[in-house]
Amino acid sequence: MAENPARTQEKKLPVFMKIDNYKDLLDSFELIKRKVKDAKAILAKLEEIKAREESELETWEAILSDAEKKINELDEIFLEPGVE
Repeated sequence: MAENPARTQEKKLPVFMKIDNYKDLLDSFELIKRKVKDAKAILAKLEEIKAREESELETWEAILSDAEKKINELDEIFLEPGVE
């Protein structure tokens, strides 16, 4: 699809705006950059928390598995025919 010649002409024209508006635009852009940086830092903290939680869960699972194994062993001992 061919570009509209008038639109091509518009793209080449300089954009003029008031200095105050330009400064506001720059301030807004800086604020957005800070917010993105803050969001990335929060995401990194959340990933760290998630990793610690997963590690804790794995530890708890291992402890419970070990306890279950010991209970099963004791269960087998108690259910064996009596040895006098």
